[in-house]
Amino acid sequence: MSIWSIFDNSNGEYIKAKLINGGTRIVKKTTVVGYCSFPHHKGFITKTLLKSHDCENRKCRYFKKYKDSPHWNVNQQDTAVQELIETIQEIADSLQCNVRIIYVEKMPYKNVFTIYYTSENENDPDRHLSLVQSLEQELESFIILEQIDSNLMTETDA
Repeated sequence: MSIWSIFDNSNGEYIKAKLINGGTRIVKKTTVVGYCSFPHHKGFITKTLLKSHDCENRKCRYFKKYKDSPHWNVNQQDTAVQELIETIQEIADSLQCNVRIIYVEKMPYKNVFTIYYTSENENDPDRHLSLVQSLEQELESFIILEQIDSNLMTETDA
């Protein structure tokens, strides 16, 4: 069972996702551009919602870009962050943590990173202790793991 539960459709790849407007919709995977962690409307953000909420221009601290989205120009992405995401994902995969790294944020403090991830497993703080320990050793940094609610992205029926 995959986090991005995809089914074949003549129009392309679609997912069922809870959006920040409170609705759960089947949307084209490529239209999902980010995630909002604001407690009153947690959910995924499509291109249309991004425009109406103006999250990026307002520099909303709850808005996290979904870097895999084709909406963001790959050339504009910070190569170092992309490499860091790939490194973290490789470490997580080698430890068989069954997580998908979504975004890494460098905190304003020296050597502190928040890593946003999705997982099919319930939020269990001890579950990924080995991942945190390995990352702290590898990156020589303090690591904060923050799980994006996996219920916001659910299986769709084919």
